Amino acid sequence: MGSDVRCFFQVPTRLFLRVRDQVRLKGGGAYEDMRPGMSFSHPGGIVEKRQISGGKKMYRKTSKLMVVLLVVSFAITAIASPVFAKAEMYPAKKTAVDWIDANEGRLIKLSDAIWSYAELGWQEFKSSKAHQDFLEENGFKVQSIPGLATAFVATYGSGRPVIGILGEFDSVASVSQEAFVPFQDPVTAIGGEVAPGHGCGHNLYGTGSFAAAVAIAKAMDRYGLKGTVKAFGTPAEEILEGKIYMARDGVFDGVDVILSWHPGSSNRIGASSNLALISVKFSFNGVSAHAGTSPDRGRSALDAVMITDVAANYVREHMIEGDRIQGVVTKGGVQPNVVPDFAEMWYFLRAPDVPEVKDLLRRITNCAKAGALATDTEMTRQIVTGTWDKLPNLRLAQLSWDNLDMLGIVEWTPEEVSYAKEMQKDMGKPEVGLATTLGARPSKIGSKGRYSSDAGDLSWIAPMGGGASATGVPGSAGHSWQNVSAYGSSIGTKGMIKAAQVIAAMAIDLLDQPEILNEATAEFKERSKGTRYESLLDPDSKPSLDYFRPEMEKFEAVMEEHYTSPK
Repeated sequence: MGSDVRCFFQVPTRLFLRVRDQVRLKGGGAYEDMRPGMSFSHPGGIVEKRQISGGKKMYRKTSKLMVVLLVVSFAITAIASPVFAKAEMYPAKKTAVDWIDANEGRLIKLSDAIWSYAELGWQEFKSSKAHQDFLEENGFKVQSIPGLATAFVATYGSGRPVIGILGEFDSVASVSQEAFVPFQDPVTAIGGEVAPGHGCGHNLYGTGSFAAAVAIAKAMDRYGLKGTVKAFGTPAEEILEGKIYMARDGVFDGVDVILSWHPGSSNRIGASSNLALISVKFSFNGVSAHAGTSPDRGRSALDAVMITDVAANYVREHMIEGDRIQGVVTKGGVQPNVVPDFAEMWYFLRAPDVPEVKDLLRRITNCAKAGALATDTEMTRQIVTGTWDKLPNLRLAQLSWDNLDMLGIVEWTPEEVSYAKEMQKDMGKPEVGLATTLGARPSKIGSKGRYSSDAGDLSWIAPMGGGASATGVPGSAGHSWQNVSAYGSSIGTKGMIKAAQVIAAMAIDLLDQPEILNEATAEFKERSKGTRYESLLDPDSKPSLDYFRPEMEKFEAVMEEHYTSPK
């Protein structure tokens, strides 16, 4: 009831202020309702002092007009009976949105270049540089993050609030695909092995986010809006490392709100959570020996791995609904007649929240200890990464929806719809084409997804929310060649442009209407219940900077033939 009342008064008041803003002197920017020597502030900035002849008479006359306008505004609101305040397109926001439209060609070139590079986690050197160059060209101060290879932060403005914008740019292994081709056709492959591709759409994610950051800066400049925009280049999302290590090192400290988005096939915006995760490796050191002539002298590290995993399987029978144990043997020996002196098991442990995933780690660690004890080997544990479950923020989700509703969803050409239906036919999915509707405005916290994200940690540092816009073909699986095909086409870039505009519009609202940020912050404090964020990493944990280097080096020569320019 309280929010409905607040919206009832908020709408006419905002309408009154917007109408008042139009009563200006030509070229001066001062309001005609000024008394001599007065100045007013408005959403676009501070209006300079002007001396107006006949000021008192003009002020009384214009004040009466303002009262009438305010009464009419309340009357319109009462008739309409809105349950929420719809987003508005006012000058500062229009400047940001229009800048993105005007620079669409440049942004598409940048996205296409990142798509062609298709660099895996911590190897995104060309992608990161292209984004940094773009931000520097538009007045941002860019700083690299020591020890974190391709990570960076670009800053514009000063003071509060500090608005963080997230951008990703890593690819997915083995999904290379020609753009806008509805059947499988890899761009590059060697001996049957397929090269990496942007199966998660991070070519769109990074470019769209950084386009929004620049657009916000343009509006801030023109209208004197105070605050700071920080664009965070966050690498290696696909192995859940970039944001985690950046957060551990304090890169996001001091941010008041965090905005992001992610490519997908629908125009749905929700406020949901996901699973916490710990990525852990158990390595075992044993003693090598001839397995046939002197097995008694050997101590098998592989046996330790197998006992560990058997024990972990029994844990599955006695864990809560929602817990997940997913593991692979990464190293298990070289040949059968040699007792393996080294073996390694890698687990992803997932749970609904951090306390539960920590307890699951404790139990699986005990399994590994038992494996080592039973085989007379030595065990070492390494926390590779760890992510918190996402803390949803309904107010920011609603702000995102309001702006997408105001801007309107993407419209598709007959060729784009035909391509989507051909792909859906090839997949054996309903031939529905592309997304043409906007999902319902979020009104409550949604269900908990069964995935994990390194953005979850950031949602416990500051209120976090974001936009969405359809960029792919409904029915496509995540991390698939179908996604690569769509995300490298006009379908992907159209959605990217729209998402950039939504993020920019949200940020302008947060700068212009501090009450929205206050509401989001209050919700953040209520939901977090005083929980203090602490990284799940061990103090000596290190990112997997070279993990994908051999894979990129393998394909680099053939991929170079398809690179495009970001400018």
